[in-house]
Order: sequence, then C-alpha cells, then structure tokens
Amino acid sequence: MNTLKPMIIKEQIKNLTGNRHHPITKAVQEWTENSTRFNAFIDRYQDKIRKKCVSANSFEDLEDMRFELEIPYLFLLDQRFEVEYEKRFPNMRRLPDFSVTFETHIVFNVEVKRIRQADLGQRFDKWMKEVVNRVSKVPSNLGFSLDMTKIDGTSRFLEQIESKKEAIINFIEDTILNEEEIQQSGDYSEHLIPGIDGEFVLNLTRLKNIKTSFSVYLTGVEPIFYSGKESYKFSNTFFEKLTQMVPGMINVIICSTANSTHEREDLPRAITSINDLIKNKDNDFFIRNGFKGISDFLDHTKHLSAILFKGIWFNTSHPPNLLWCNSHAEHEVPEILQEYLSTMGCSKQA
Repeated sequence: MNTLKPMIIKEQIKNLTGNRHHPITKAVQEWTENSTRFNAFIDRYQDKIRKKCVSANSFEDLEDMRFELEIPYLFLLDQRFEVEYEKRFPNMRRLPDFSVTFETHIVFNVEVKRIRQADLGQRFDKWMKEVVNRVSKVPSNLGFSLDMTKIDGTSRFLEQIESKKEAIINFIEDTILNEEEIQQSGDYSEHLIPGIDGEFVLNLTRLKNIKTSFSVYLTGVEPIFYSGKESYKFSNTFFEKLTQMVPGMINVIICSTANSTHEREDLPRAITSINDLIKNKDNDFFIRNGFKGISDFLDHTKHLSAILFKGIWFNTSHPPNLLWCNSHAEHEVPEILQEYLSTMGCSKQA
C-alpha cells in the first residue's frame, strides 16, 4: 500500500487532471493509493500525463486516458515488471505507448487502444444521462429504472425517444409523484411509457433501508445498438497501430471496451476477415488503409507479436481476456508472459 497520505495523493491527482470532474480522478487516486510503484510512475511522468488530461476535449478522450493509465498500473502491481512511458526509439516517428521490462531481461512494447461506443450507442447514453439527471431531482424516496427488453436498438427507436424526450421525462416525473402513495418498503409497480413503439417500461420501487429525499436511479435493461460492423473497430485498431510496432522487438497491442456492442469474439472475426482479404488478393483494400499493398502489410505484421483484448465482463463459459498470438511474428511472446497477459486485470491478479 502507498505510504503517502490520501489527501496528498488527492491533491496530486487534481493537479494531473486540471481538477476536471471525471471518473479518471477517482480511478487514478485509487491506483496511486494502492501501489507505491504506480505512484512513482505518476510522479515521474506527471508533466506528460497532465498535458494529455488537460488537452482532452471530451468525456471519451478522458476515458481513453483512464484506460491508458490502467495498463501501467496493472503491470506495476507485479514486482517483475518495470514500465517506461513513450520511450524514444531510433528512427521511430511515433513512439509506442509503453516499453515494459519483464524480469530485467525480456523487453517488449505495448500499444494501448480503447474501442469506443458506436455513434448510436453514444447518442443513447447521452439521452439516458439527461433523463436520469432530470428525474433524479424529483423529490421522493422511490427508486426508478427503465426497461427496454423488447425493443431493438435501431436508429428509428433512438430518433423516436430523442424527439419525445420532454414528454417521456414529464411522464416519469408525474408517475413518481403520483406513486408516492405507495406505503410499504419494497412495493413495486410497472408503468408502460406511452407513445413509443415496443415495450418501454418505467419501474418504481419503494427503497428498503435507504433514506433519500430524491428519486434514485436503479439500473434497468437497455437496448444494444448492434451495427453488424463491430469487428471493423478491431480491424481499424490493427491497421492504426501496426505502423507503430518497433522492429526487432516483441510488440503487443492491448485493447478494451466498456460498451455492450463490442465483444471478445469480434477480435478473431476481424483477424479472419483480414485473412480473407489477403486470400482474395484485395490489394486496393490495404492501400486504402495506409499500406503500399498486401506485401507491405504482411511485412509490418511480422513486427506484431500479439493482441490482447482485455475484457471487463466475466462469463462462466470463458475468462474476460482473449490473447491472440501472431504465429508469423519475428519475435514471439514467451509462454510465461502469455500467461500473465491472459489474466491481466482479472480477479486472480487483483
């Protein structure tokens, strides 16, 4: 555990983030309090980190930064790793995110990428946030949630609820005020929200053992906005990061996502799709993606040792992480390192 006082650490983090309100502040504070080695990392690179945080233009930019900093934290939890931030290499215009040393003699580079929510999903999240913020100001001791179990995540549905946002909020507020007559703790009621195609339900619950003056949002069931092109985000990450691999070394891409539309299975789908394009000799596709052609692309792939999809959803059928190792890489990831990456950030290590 870190020996610095929590208040001192908190002030350090405020300075790093420019005192912006975002979950990155709480996350980095917890990591620095939990790890003396990560706190030393933050102290060493504080100017670089602060510059990135302050220049972030959006919530999503800061989410990207939070994931980027989570990676050195997870490595530094293990005494066998040392981490350098954006180490310079000769003849490299773009620096890898991290250079990592394992057991003093295995050195590898790590590129980090957080896969963002698709446009429809971002719009829905914004809509939901606005609704919850408004309704949470209604005086009551009820909990509320919105269930959309029989609604498909389509642009038509999204346009419908966006255009009727005020009417939906008014309905929820009025229903909460009317249902204040519910007397017993744990009492529950369902209310179909009118004017929306599909089953859009407001759930109200008298909270147990919780004293509150305002309505409390309880997690509901939300639609998933699949586009059918989810694996493309993995392909784009592959193409974007490939030219940043350092020749003559082990190079690993670590990607993750917190949204419900992109899953670990999309990574092998993306690899299969790329292999199909190579088999079909679609040279123009690789030219459009920044390479001179298939041959140039394959030359670059030799520098990529592995891709790790770091998942956050635990499933009984498989672990959250998925590690794909490149069988054609010039420098393979040692088995002991593969084992660590496959469980990185899972409860086993935490």
